Formats: sequence, structure tokens, C-alpha cells
Amino acid sequence: MEPVGGIGPGQRVVVIDDDPWVRETLVQMTARLGLDAHGVVPDERVFDQLRDLTPDLVVLDLSLGRSDAVQVLNHLALQNFSGLVLLVSGIDPQTLDNVRAMGARRGLRMMSPLRKPVRSADLARVLSEATEPEAGGLAVLDAQPTRRVNVAHALAQGWLELWYQPKICVPTGKVVGAEALIRMRHPELGIIPPVSFVPASGSTAYEDMTQFVIETASRHHRDLPIFAQGVKFSINASIALMQKSTFVDMIRDAWPNPFAHPGLIIEVTEDEVVSDILAAHEVATQLKLHNVELSIDDFGSGYSSFSRFRELPFAELKLDRSFVTGAGSDLRKRAVCRAASALAHSFHVRSVAEGVESAEDLAVIRDCQFDEAQGYYFARPVPFDAFRTSLVDAFNRPGSGDLKRHPA
Repeated sequence: MEPVGGIGPGQRVVVIDDDPWVRETLVQMTARLGLDAHGVVPDERVFDQLRDLTPDLVVLDLSLGRSDAVQVLNHLALQNFSGLVLLVSGIDPQTLDNVRAMGARRGLRMMSPLRKPVRSADLARVLSEATEPEAGGLAVLDAQPTRRVNVAHALAQGWLELWYQPKICVPTGKVVGAEALIRMRHPELGIIPPVSFVPASGSTAYEDMTQFVIETASRHHRDLPIFAQGVKFSINASIALMQKSTFVDMIRDAWPNPFAHPGLIIEVTEDEVVSDILAAHEVATQLKLHNVELSIDDFGSGYSSFSRFRELPFAELKLDRSFVTGAGSDLRKRAVCRAASALAHSFHVRSVAEGVESAEDLAVIRDCQFDEAQGYYFARPVPFDAFRTSLVDAFNRPGSGDLKRHPA
């Protein structure tokens, strides 16, 4: 799974902070980054101002005098706010993360929070997660966040494509896999992230889209260089679709000789697995007959009992990014990382850390003995041709076995 973006130059930012000096400083910082920045005093008019300004990003302090961030988050959720929210505060990191999680549970698009005092470089780094152009020079923007593009029409027009984010073997530093992430190249809107077009998992459109993903990933895998044939591709799918007989037919048709290659990895979220553990067990067993592995994605985001996984034939445990990003400076996150890696190894499956964004994050997952890692620290998702080129470059580069950051 991946985070979504949605802020670009010229889009509107509202800064809500009860400290006039901090509010004005943050307005100036965001304005220097090319954004249309406005400061808002957290008084009785704050909700009216939010309505009138219609921001794409809200920068929000936690303590707002007689109000607080939770009240603002509740209001944004009730208004179906589709922009991004960035929390800033000098409060302890755990409380900051707790409030961020509360916003996410309300359906808001929460960015990685920042501690005060906020530095310009830190603000630019966080905003770059949403604004940085990806391969081909096209920014991932959602200029009309509430507009959803019809995926059936996009399939018919040939607008869908797969981008790949590498998975790195922690001990060796080599690329051992990649997650295939769907994108839409719209002729007018540019590159559109999946949040704007992926249909409901029970729909025919979702099934057609998944078939496209499987067939395209298979074709791309056949086009990998000979030395990279051992690289595994991961795709996302729902348990509901995987229970249909047509799903195995998709796999069999696209990958007719599954034991001639390392096989696919199908990622399903922890919540889906826990909601129907018997169905997940049957699906995983059937997929194993076709050399396809099951990965439990977003692990730690639900409330599952670890004992329920004991009999499930899965091959990979992928820790949710919320526990990995920032683990270098957060003792609680570090403890979760260590426990998740130990749990995966006790089940004799691979441990994967998703959301590695800094050298400090990498140091933690190394110390916790994760098997594989994925995140912006290594590379952002790129189209297949760029991914293939990066594999060739890494193969030809002296010392390519060393784990290092490879710019996207």
C-alpha cells in the first residue's frame, strides 16, 4: 500500500495556530514554497473561514487556546474535507501520532506530523511527499479531489499503467522485489493517484482493473533482464475478489508456467484477513498451488489476535508504514518494529518494513532484523521502463550490493 498525495504549486493552504508569530512564520514558509498561504485565527469564525477559503491543505496546531485540533478534525470530517491535513506541535510525539491517527480514522488524509519549532527544510520535505514530480516530469496532483474518474472508461482508453516501487533486501542491499502500483495517465489531468479512481472492491470494474494489473505485471516480468528474473512482483487485491473462481483463472492465464519464475505476491490488508480468517486461509492455500504467495499488508493497523495467523499459510508480514516512518526518534515505534519482525520470524515468514523514509528509519529496521524494506528513502514508484533501467544501472554499478539511497 502507499500514501496519497495532492498538493502542488499555487494550491491553497490554511494555517491554524493561536500563536500569531508562529502562524505568520508558517504562512511565510509555505508561501515561499509556491503555495497560496493564509493564516486563520482559531476563534469562533474559524469554521466559516475554512468554508470560505476552501483549502487544499490545512496546517493545524494541536492546542488552539479555547479550542483544540480534535474539534477542527471533527469539523473537517463532517464537511467531507478531501484535502490534506498537516499537524504541527511541540507536544510529545506519542500524542501527536495519536491525534494524527484520530484524523485518519475519521477518513481525513493526514500527512506525517512535524514537531515545533518547524524548520523550512522539514516543511519542504513533508510537502514534497505530495508535490514532488515522479518519473516523466508529471506531478501527482489531484486538482479536483472530489472528482472520481471512471475506471472502466480509463481501461477502454488505455490510460491505466503500472508503476513499481522496489523492495530491498536489508542484509544485501539488492532489489529482490517490487510492488506494482496502479496509476492513471489522464490526457487532461496528468498522473492521477489511485484514491481518485479505484472502484469498490466488490464491483465489476474492480475485477476488470485487477485483471489488467495481473496481465500487465506478467508482461512486465517477462520483460525483465535475465539477471533480474528472480525479482518478485507484488500486487494488491481484495479477499472478496480472490474468493471468486475467476481470480485463479486470471492468474493461470497470465502466468501459465508459474514454477518457471519466482511467482507473484498478493497483498491483502490485515483487516480483510481478520474479518474472514477462514476465507483467507482457503484463498492462500489455493494460491500456493500456483506458486503465488500471500502477504499480510498494513500489519499493525488493525486489532487482530496474533494467534489467528498461526495456521494461515502466508509468506510475508508487511508492517504498516505508520510504525516505520520516524521510528528512529520514537521509542514506541521502535518497539513495535522489533515485535513485528520477531513475530514474522516466529511464523517463519519474511518481515517487510514499509515506509522507510530516512537513514534513521533504516538503522532501526536493520537493528530489528527485518528481511526487506520499501520506501521513499530508496526510491519512489516509477513506470516500468524506468524501473527496468534502474535494475540495469544497479547491476552495472560497482558495489551495487551496498544498501544506499537511490533517487527516484
